[in-house]
Amino acid sequence: MRALVSDEEVFTSVDIGTGPDFTVVAALKLPPGSWVVFATVALAAASNALGTYTIQMLFQLDGAPYGTAVQTDFTIANQVGGSVGGFRVVPLTTGLVLDAPKTLQVGCVATQKNTVSSQPTTITAIQVESVTRIR
Repeated sequence: MRALVSDEEVFTSVDIGTGPDFTVVAALKLPPGSWVVFATVALAAASNALGTYTIQMLFQLDGAPYGTAVQTDFTIANQVGGSVGGFRVVPLTTGLVLDAPKTLQVGCVATQKNTVSSQPTTITAIQVESVTRIR
């Protein structure tokens, strides 16, 4: 068994776009094998635009959607002390079997541009003997 973790030693915040393409906030190159994958998607306010915005996030394999998107509401509000902000962490989990090396990505899309940005997002992939997907 082995585990691979995305390295965001040099992190750059990315504004989440409105699509149609998902904005990639983290990526991890995986070799062939069976993998159980966990990601922690961290989001923060990118503006002072008070309100609630819908964010969708999903895994992608080499840029193609993999699985169903997860949706969350993200609220930018007045904070204690008079500042404006918001923060949210959303977990993603999946299993996959690769016959060839691929890049696993976490992609996000927002209902309004320039409102939400990425924070350090971690992907952890644990190689296992086999994965059975139940639909």
